[in-house]
Parts: sequence; C-alpha cells; structure tokens
Amino acid sequence: MKTHALLWLCVIALSGCEPSTSTGGPATPPASADLAFPWPPLDAFEPAVQEHLRTTRATLEPLWNATALDSEESATAIGEAGIVYHGYALRTAALAAYDRAEREQPTELRWPYLRGHALRTGDDLPQAISAFRRALELDDQLLPAWIALGEVLLELDRRADAKIAFTAALTIHPQSPSALGGLGRIALEEKDYGKAVEFLEATLRLAPQASVYRYPLGLSYRGLGDADRALIEMKQRGQLRAPPFDPYLTAVREVPVGWRVHLRRGTTFFTERKFDEALREFEQAYASAPEVATVRLNLGSALVRAGRGEDSWEHFEEASRLDPTAALPWFNLGVLSGRAGDDARAVNFYERATGADPGLLDAHFNRGNALRRLGRDRDASAAYRLVIAGAPGRMEARLGEALALVRLGEPAQAIARLEEALAVDARHRGSRNALVRLLATQPGGDPVRAIELGNGLVQEESSLEHVETLAMAYAAGGRFDVAVDLQRKAIDAARPAGIDAWVKTLEANLDRYQKNQPAAAPWDANSPVLSPPPLNSGKGSVGNSSTTPPSASPPPPAPSAGAAASGSTSAP
Repeated sequence: MKTHALLWLCVIALSGCEPSTSTGGPATPPASADLAFPWPPLDAFEPAVQEHLRTTRATLEPLWNATALDSEESATAIGEAGIVYHGYALRTAALAAYDRAEREQPTELRWPYLRGHALRTGDDLPQAISAFRRALELDDQLLPAWIALGEVLLELDRRADAKIAFTAALTIHPQSPSALGGLGRIALEEKDYGKAVEFLEATLRLAPQASVYRYPLGLSYRGLGDADRALIEMKQRGQLRAPPFDPYLTAVREVPVGWRVHLRRGTTFFTERKFDEALREFEQAYASAPEVATVRLNLGSALVRAGRGEDSWEHFEEASRLDPTAALPWFNLGVLSGRAGDDARAVNFYERATGADPGLLDAHFNRGNALRRLGRDRDASAAYRLVIAGAPGRMEARLGEALALVRLGEPAQAIARLEEALAVDARHRGSRNALVRLLATQPGGDPVRAIELGNGLVQEESSLEHVETLAMAYAAGGRFDVAVDLQRKAIDAARPAGIDAWVKTLEANLDRYQKNQPAAAPWDANSPVLSPPPLNSGKGSVGNSSTTPPSASPPPPAPSAGAAASGSTSAP
C-alpha cells in the first residue's frame, strides 16, 4: 500500500510570561488611573524585545502617573502602548492601557475594538461582546467588528444574536467569506443542511483557502445523506480562515520584533503552503534563537517541504536534545526513517514520540505500519487498536489492523474487525471492499453477502478495484461465468495503466475462474486481497468511472499559538 507522510509543525506563543486565560489577572483593569500599572516582567524575552518593552515603558510611565493628560496625543500614546503589549500577548498590560485610553478618548473606536480582541483571546467572552458593541456604536460600518462579534456570540451558542451580527456584516460587504461562513455554521447547528451547504459553498468559492469551513461543509453534506461528498470535504479540513481586512489588528501584529515574529510568520506561510517563504522566516528565527527547540523543529519541517529533507535531520535531532519531553521531533525522525526504508529505526522513534505523548495517534498509526512492514504483525495490530480506541472513525487504522490479522492467520478475526468498522461507517468503501475480498476468499466465508456488498460497490463506482472484487465474490458463489466476464473487463482496463504486477494477479485469477476455481488468497506481505496497487486517476476505468486514487490522510490544519498542528501520516 502506498505511503503518504507529512511532518508535524509547531509554533509557540509570543510570550510565555502570562497565562492566556482570564484566570491570570483581572478581566478588565481597575477604573482608577491612580493604581499601579501591571508592568510585565522582561526576563523571559530576548534582548531586542526587552529593549522594545523598556522603551514603551519609558513613554507610558509618566503618562500613566499624570493626574491629567495635557493633549490628545498623550491619550493616543497610552493606547498605542497597549498595542505594543497586545502584540507581545501581554494581555493584562494591554487591557490596562486600552481601558485608560478609552476613558481619555471615548470617541476613538480603536480602543474598545482592540480591547474586545484582547478580552476574547483571554476567553473573557461576555466582556468582549460589550467591547465590540461599544466599537460598533462608534462606527456601525466597521466590518471586522461585526465579524468578531458574530464569532464570539456563536462561541457562546447565542445563535440568534450571532445571525444578526453576520447578517449586518453582509449588508456592509455582501461577499464577505467570514459572514457567509458564520451563517453557514449557524445553519448547520440548526440542522438546516441545505442552507448550510449554500452558505459554506459560497464561502469557499470566494475563499478556497479557508479550510476551516471544510469540516462543517462535510457535516452539512452528511446531514443531506451525501456521505461520499462529506468525506471529501472533511479530509480537507484545516484552520485557515478568510478574515476581512483589519487595519487595527494588522497594527498589533506588526509591532513585535525578534525571533518569535519570524516563527509566527513562517508558520503562516507554511500553512499557506508557501514553503520557500516559510523556510526564509524559520531560518531567520534560527539565526537568532538556535537553542529553541520549536525553531529547530519548524525549520526542519520547512526544509523537508522545500525539497531539502537531507538537511532536516540535524534540526530534528537537536530539537529532541533541547526538549527530550517533546513528541514532535521524535515523530518527524520516525517519518524520515520510514521514508528511508529503515522501519526498525522508525519504530524506535515512534516509541519515543508516544512515550512523550501517549495521545499522539499519528505516531501509534505510523508505528503500526512500520511494524507490519517488519513482519511484526501482532505488535502492529496492537498499535492500530490504540489508534482505534482514541479515534473510532479512523478507518485506515481499522484496515491496517485487518491486514495484520490476515497475515497472522486470523482472517475470521479480520472479518469481525471489518464488520465493526462498517458499524461505525457503513458507507466506507475501503472497509466494504476489504470485507468482500475476505468473505470471497476465506474458507467458510459468506459468498451471498460478498456478492451483495460487491454489487453495491460497483453500482456506486465501477472502478477496476471494485469490479475485480465483485468477480471474486461471484467466483466464491460458484457463478464462474459472471466472474470470468468481470475479470476480463478488469484486465482490459488495467493493461493501459501499466501496472504489470496487478495485471499478472488478475490474469492468474482469470485462469482459476475459467477452471471453476475461486480466487487465490495470498496472505503474504504483498497481498492484493485487501488493497490492490493503486492506479493513477483516469486510467484503467471500467465503465464510466475512473479507478479510485490512493487514499490520503487529512491535510494538516494551520498551527495555532501554543499548540502543535498535525500532519498526515503514512497510510497502511
């Protein structure tokens, strides 16, 4: 079976000095300007950032302590100091400055608007709502404020109010992807699947890169009964959004200096698949902070995606040395080892990754694949079971376990596992196809059920793989004339594709059918019974449908501050 592998990427927050939730300090600063300003400690920052924050304090401190400000410029300076603290994720200091600036300049919409975003990142959502509404009182045409208000209301499950906010945004900009996407999410929550599809499809036509809407679109299609389209959309899920242009937040993002800025920019480029740009940013972060494990990890990932995988190994190794408790460097070393054909070494790295993070299912899954390729099928089966326990809907793990069980000489157990898979997702074609092949080739199987399931597969998609499977089923049921006819069609479709090994297998089974014998059931490492070699899309079709392309894991979601972003892993 074909292997697909992408590496994990991680980015850390701009500041590690302050909790990101509201428990780290008061939700809003005190009303009295006479109280001390919450000056943040600087020790954890690199020298360039420390100097920036010292300069900011030197400007702000005399203004903060003044009994009365002498000009509008002084009030503005306090708010702009808040922007600096906001840019470095120093939320408590930013909120204090925004609050004072808003009191001094009550008609300046920047301060309540930015205060709303600072409150939102601290999960202080009710006060964020009040701040965004205050900004809209000052300018009801501020599109980003309507979008932010709608998103916060939706987070609190206040759908009716959120719908009002997103609808207001559409009156300002009728083609706002964020507003359309918000209304689509609301329609999904209200189980109005048709309307949800309408809104979300419109969103993605306007902003095809906005992968955050793919998963709700998939759920909407599933609600309409279109499981195949649902799976297609869900596999493209991610975290990229399509926010409206926002000059105020842009100013916040442009404030910081230092390696964390390059790390953040590189992460943005990486998730946008601009790997050369990401590599340049990560290299600049590395030049300033070679001792930071996350910098090494992300630089290594960008090198791989930029086609320089041979240069990435040292960075993953150094990341694992700098932070032995981090799972992702070990995981990436495992991926590289597997790509190089060193499965024994890959298994060791995956075990280090799962030791650091037992919940890293991708590492368990890849470990299972490597173990199976090493012939350690019992251990592989156990690894797949860990994945299934954590993610019951991960069908590729169920297929991997079934193949391992077949090779262990336990096809009846493999059939039982595939029946369990269909109980989770009755429309999953890969599981149905594998089950038909086992029912048709295993002594004591069920030819009647195999023919029924096989016909269903071909009716949905008359791919070469499904036609071959159906031929196996008819041969198992003693209908060799039908099996011969189907097998010849499969061979005629396979020859132009140039998959010689598959053609030989098809011809060998055709010879058996002509002799009134069922299909052979080779259970060796190269067994085509569960999954034959994939063809390129568009070649080898039987009827009107092209052959099924190789399955792939979901694309990686965009990294977020303080969290790792998953990548796709090797398929069984």
